[in-house]
Amino acid sequence: ILKLFMDVTVGVSQLLAPLALLYMGRTQNFVCYTATMMCITIMKGVMQLVTILPSANKGEVCWVANFGTEKLNTIQNSNFHIWLFESWGAAHGCNDMLWSGHTAQSAVGFLFLNNCLRGAGVPLCVRSLLVIIFALYMMCLLTLRMHYSIDV
Repeated sequence: ILKLFMDVTVGVSQLLAPLALLYMGRTQNFVCYTATMMCITIMKGVMQLVTILPSANKGEVCWVANFGTEKLNTIQNSNFHIWLFESWGAAHGCNDMLWSGHTAQSAVGFLFLNNCLRGAGVPLCVRSLLVIIFALYMMCLLTLRMHYSIDV
């Protein structure tokens, strides 16, 4: 049920914010939201290339679970460029990064959503639920060991 909560939280924060901006006629804010998300995505890509950590969940067991013996031998004994673009290559590794893209984008989504709700006259006590939901989301990330605490 925690996983479902996390998926819904990401969906709400990243889908509802731009829809609310468009619905309320805040085109300039929508462009700002889109540009911010683009910058976050580009910066996450750069961070992904220059940082790496062991898996936050299961460590070394992750490699055995995700790759067979033959593929592990290829990874260990071949050059990176040989297996990088294989369907089972780098995209399915057992690594974590110093930047959680979902967390960053969800935080930005909630900030823009809060701005929309404030503009619509929604009281602070109702908007503060966004903070509580996002805090629960981050606690779930850590509880399920989906990320390290440094990237949440």
